[in-house]
Formats: sequence, structure tokens, C-alpha cells
Amino acid sequence: YGGPTLYTVNKASGDVTMAPIFPSGNELSYSRAEGWYWSAQNPDVIYAQSHSRLIRANVATGTQTTVLDLNTRPAGFFPAGSQWRVWSPHSSDNDAVHVGTVKIDGEPYSDLGCYVYEEAINRWSFYPTEVDCFVDKSGRYVMLFDNVDGQYGVDAVSIDCALSTRPENP
Repeated sequence: YGGPTLYTVNKASGDVTMAPIFPSGNELSYSRAEGWYWSAQNPDVIYAQSHSRLIRANVATGTQTTVLDLNTRPAGFFPAGSQWRVWSPHSSDNDAVHVGTVKIDGEPYSDLGCYVYEEAINRWSFYPTEVDCFVDKSGRYVMLFDNVDGQYGVDAVSIDCALSTRPENP
């Protein structure tokens, strides 16, 4: 098919059928699917990034919605004047909190930091970091990896999203 493909296996007969996840005109139809992941809550939902957007796609119904768009974040969220790229996204198990790295589109080593988007309350947070970030299963805690103290490489920094706090030192 030339793009992301869904394989269906009939366990009784052993027959395998293939179908493209997205129709040929869709922006994701020829993606490499790097960084995509399945929802922990809904077995029909896959998350995919496309430039500044994180997309939730239902492979059973063919519907897709934009979960977040970095270009529509609140003013002053991070420096203006560039197009942003979602990189290395992750979601909590309840699909309510989404995190990832913010990059300048077209510049591969341009990590600005970690966004945290709490979908139900439309709350954005941003934490400058040069490495990566992950959300725990509950969506309450985010782990940043950054060289906070300037010594011995990368530190792990935990953020409590309920309090929106980041300790100054690991």
C-alpha cells in the first residue's frame, strides 16, 4: 500500500487482509509512522504526529481529530516566530494528558522543551529541556530528562501536573 497499513487476521481461517489506515489523500497516508502509538484505553485509536499537531485516529471508523496544535497554544507559551513540530509524543493511559518535545520545524536539533497538554481542561504547560519527557500512566506526573545542575549528564526531574511545579534541583 505504500504507507501505514492495518493487518487483520481471521483466527479461525488464518486469512490475513491488509488495508491502508488512511485514504490516499490524507496527510498521514505515506508517513513512516515513526513515533505513533496505540491508545492504552481504546484498542481502535492510534496517535500520530503531523508537523505541529498531535492527531487521534480511529482505525475502525476512519475518523480523526486534532488533539493539540502547537501553533494554537496560548500567546507567550514559547518563543514566537517559527513553525513548531511535535516530536516524541506520549499520552497518559486515560488519554487525557499529552506530552512531547517541541522542535522548530525543519531544524532537527532544535529541541526547545517539553509541552504538557491537559486535554479536558485545555491547560498547557511548557518546561525548557534539551532532552525528552514522559507522562506516567495516571497523567499526574511528568518526568523530564535534562542537565539541571550542569554536572554528570542528564538528571531526572519530576513534575506534579496537579501543582504545576518543577523543582529547581533534582
